[in-house]
Amino acid sequence: MAVYTELTPADIGPWLPRFFQGERLIRLTPISGGIENTNYFVDLEGTSGTRRVVLTVFETLPARALPFFARLTVKLAHHGLPVPAPFEDQRGHWVCRMGGKPAMWLPCLPGQHVTRPNAPQCKALGDFMQRMHAQTMNVPGEPHPRTLAWMQDVLDRAVTMPEAQRMDVLQAIRAMGDAMPAIEALPRGVVHGDLFIDNALFEGDRLTGVIDFYHAAQAPLLFDVAVALNDWCFRDGDYDDASCTALLSGYRALEPAEVQLLASVLRLAALRFWVSRLDSLYGGGYQHRAKAGETLKDPGQMAERYHSASTLTSSRVTAWLS
Repeated sequence: MAVYTELTPADIGPWLPRFFQGERLIRLTPISGGIENTNYFVDLEGTSGTRRVVLTVFETLPARALPFFARLTVKLAHHGLPVPAPFEDQRGHWVCRMGGKPAMWLPCLPGQHVTRPNAPQCKALGDFMQRMHAQTMNVPGEPHPRTLAWMQDVLDRAVTMPEAQRMDVLQAIRAMGDAMPAIEALPRGVVHGDLFIDNALFEGDRLTGVIDFYHAAQAPLLFDVAVALNDWCFRDGDYDDASCTALLSGYRALEPAEVQLLASVLRLAALRFWVSRLDSLYGGGYQHRAKAGETLKDPGQMAERYHSASTLTSSRVTAWLS
């Protein structure tokens, strides 16, 4: 992930006996991919050999928010899902502090990122979502913070945003308002919230890891499906029907209301990330302070998906489910 907080071996050394007793540091390597938190690969050596773990330093999340994400991944890992449940220290604590900020130690999962997932990989993600949602359905949690009111606040704060772009987003926000009551009434639970391609790891067609649960929140379960369809199954300016069919075939059967509202939730998912990227670009946030890595993503990609979802016909969506 991006590097905002620079650490040295001397910074992490005092924490190793608490989390990894009997192991010594071999190497500390900053990870420059991603956009939100600071991450390092930490290579350790002990009596049983060497291993690699990940140290994540949270740039904006407060320490009090982290146990929710820790408990979620511990629960999912307990049920056999390939997620990075954090390490505990000798007192049973997940959270430590690095550079004056909260941090957690995580296992380094096997596998590689893919850039253009094939149909079996899309289906594998659908299966993961089905298994995850079976464990998180109706589980309480904080509601998704990126509401329509939040979007309006972003527009109000982004004073340097070009006016044509502002009006395009404002029109989209207003259009979403009519659909929100029905969307909020869909089957709910804790969602991952950020199921982009770069948050999944594969060995061949086998999904070996899903990472970065720090957007997890209580929301319609279909939101995860929509985020994934918008990223995994969008090719050359349009949804790839075969990829959409593959992803949805790995997921559970959708409720009739979910089928009816899938295009609307696709628009909502695209709009949330469209606005969040505009916020990063024009809002003057901490992401401009990165010491390494590319931290800003193109809002236009999500605008394109929003407008494409707006033109989807019910017959095309139904065909994805056949």
